[in-house]
Amino acid sequence: MSGPRLRALDFAKHNLRNPLAVEQLAEAASLSVRRFSREFRRETGPSPAKAVENLRVEAARLLIEQGRLSMDTLADETGFADRERIRRASCAPSASCRRWSGAMPG
Repeated sequence: MSGPRLRALDFAKHNLRNPLAVEQLAEAASLSVRRFSREFRRETGPSPAKAVENLRVEAARLLIEQGRLSMDTLADETGFADRERIRRASCAPSASCRRWSGAMPG
């Protein structure tokens, strides 16, 4: 993966609590939105929005494993709107959903 995409992903990792728009990621990569979106998808596979969601799911998973936060706090810490959004984002395929449902605190 090239430097601009790495800068965008690094920016996203450090700003997961905040809403992240493709315009912000493109700016972090020092590319136009169109060029960033096209090159990002070509290099990584998923769209920038899906890549950010994947980062959020992974951050939520790590926090769940630590077992210290309520789901509402966890959602806030990882930039999800609410606990249901975390569940929906992490439940594809269904095997991962079963794994998550047993791991989620109240």
